[in-house]
This record gives sequence, C-alpha cells and structure tokens, in this order.
Amino acid sequence: MVVKVSKPELNLREKISELDKPSGVAGEAMLRAETPQEQFNLIGAGRRNLLRNALFEISQRGNFQVDASGSAHVATSASYNVDGWYAYANGGTVNTKTQMVTLPTGEKVRSMKTTSQSAVGSSFLHPAQNFENQTWMENQDFTISAWVRTNRPGQKLRLCDTVSCFTPGNVVPNDEQWHFMVATQRVGTGLGYGGGGFQMQPAFAGGALAVGDYVEFALPQIELGTVATPFDYRPYADELALCHRYFERISKSGSTDQSGSAATETLISNGFAYTGTRSLNFVHFTVVKRVAPTVTINDYTKIEVLDSNAGWVTTSSFGSRANERGTRLDLTHPGNVLTPGRALEVRMLDGGLIDIDAELT
Repeated sequence: MVVKVSKPELNLREKISELDKPSGVAGEAMLRAETPQEQFNLIGAGRRNLLRNALFEISQRGNFQVDASGSAHVATSASYNVDGWYAYANGGTVNTKTQMVTLPTGEKVRSMKTTSQSAVGSSFLHPAQNFENQTWMENQDFTISAWVRTNRPGQKLRLCDTVSCFTPGNVVPNDEQWHFMVATQRVGTGLGYGGGGFQMQPAFAGGALAVGDYVEFALPQIELGTVATPFDYRPYADELALCHRYFERISKSGSTDQSGSAATETLISNGFAYTGTRSLNFVHFTVVKRVAPTVTINDYTKIEVLDSNAGWVTTSSFGSRANERGTRLDLTHPGNVLTPGRALEVRMLDGGLIDIDAELT
C-alpha cells in the first residue's frame, strides 16, 4: 500500500520579507537584551522609584505651601519641608513651596519650587533627597529623570554617593519652560552619602546666586538601569508608610466618641504610675523606623495622664527612650498625686506635638 503525503508550498521570499518588518526602538532593545532581567528592567515592571514622596503630597511637618495659598517654607540651612525633601542655598536663604502644575504631557501634578531669597557670591540652589543604600546598588547603573524648569543657567541632574557627586546628562535650558531631563550614572562601592545613603539633587549649579533664581521640578525618579521608565505612581497609603519609616508626628487629631460626638482629646497610649510624680508610658510607632529615632515634644504641658483617684494630671518634664519600634514617654508630674502601680491613660491636648525623627542626614 502506497501512502502519498502532500505538503503545502512554502513561499520562501515572503517568509524572508517578514523578517524585515520594523520592531521599533523598544522592540529592538527587547531583542538585544541578553537576559530576562534586562527585559524586565526595560519593561519597567514592579516598584521602580527609589525616591519617596515624589508627588510631594505628604507633609507631616506642615511647613510648606500647598498649591497657591499659604506661606512657603523658608530655610537658611538644610531643612526638611515636605517629607523626604529638603532644600537650602549655602550662605543664603531659600523659599520652598509646592504648587499644582500641568506638564506638557497633560499630567496635573504637584511640583516643588525652590527660590533664592538672597544674593550670594558663591552658592547653589540645593533641593535634595537622601535615600538608603543597599549592597545590591554597588557598581550599578542608575537613571535619574524629572521634569525641570528654571531661570538659572547651568542646572543639571545630580547624584551623590559617599565618595563623589556626579552631574551626568545635559544642562537644563534656563528658558523657564518644562523640560524632561534624563541622566544615567554608574556608582561605585562603599556607598552612603553623608553617612546615610545616596543623595539625589534634581538641579545643581554653583556660582553667584541672585534673588529670584529658582529651580522647579516634578515627577522626580531614580531607578536601577539605563532606561528612564514612566513615572512610578504609587498609592497615597504606600507613600505615607514609606515616609513614616523616617519621620512620624503625633499631634492632636479629631477623635470621635461611639455616640458620634467629637472628643476634645487625642488618646496616645497607656502607661502606669512608677512613683507619685513619675509615669512610664509606651507609644508604638506606626511603622518600624530606619534606626532608633530622636523623640522630641514641643510642649510637655500638652500631655496629661489619667489617674483614677487624681483625675487628669499635667506634665512638668519629659524624657524618652526609643528603639525602632516604639518609645517610652518618661513623664514627671507635679503634686505627688499619682498612685504608684496604677494604670494610666495618656492624652494629648491642642498644640501638642511629638516628633519621631529617623531621617537620613
């Protein structure tokens, strides 16, 4: 028995022509990638931006101008304004504010604008963010990107490690128009700028500084690799948790009773009376801090403890002992009215602020 097998004709010329179809710049890059990790980086999958609060939405300190109203944050030395960001001009004074802007892409976002308030012979505008280094970052390429506009010549994106500061990429035109700037820099080993980590500066130039010189930037991003991917928009709750790792402020906030009526106090912890004049009270942090933080209070008289016999008792001095997870509030009270060993409730009144600071410096 003979079985005949037929096979459709193959148009070799047509198949060869299909190989010539354009794949575009992105497609070519994907084809040239040698490993899945390279392709992953090109796609920009996962959480990419190493910066926190890059939309400038979180300001626990409350010392910056939101949108177009209020007073801006003025600093003569390195001083944090919105969470994670600080700015200063060496030897001078700067004014920092945020405002809503529309970028050439049509995106409506907040920008940060830093303006010189004084004329200085040799200085620079210095908006910056420090971020923690990790061992995997050593000997790697990082790409910095941001929308920037300025009236000052010579501005460039800048990245510092513990050894050097680099200004890769092009100069930002000083035409006061938005420009999307990208730069790539390879960093070395032994990272830890200022003992803390990397530092990103969206713009930098030395020289004489005049009143009114400014740099404004939006959507700053720094990421692993040599490609600037689209901005990594993250949920507000995620950004707040990232900020809490470095700084947390406890203040009187609106409390509500079960009945729905507003309370006049904010309960912050429980504790116990150690002696008739001293109470020990533990406050858990919202998230684990980067290091054991510095804990300060602006006015210790705004903290009171509730003793079941003495009622609410004011505070006459304050101390703390903190680790990464929480702090003891070591409070001294007048009158020797506490009952030793008795459980206490701790509240904060209007005007009280407890700052928990583990910022990179």
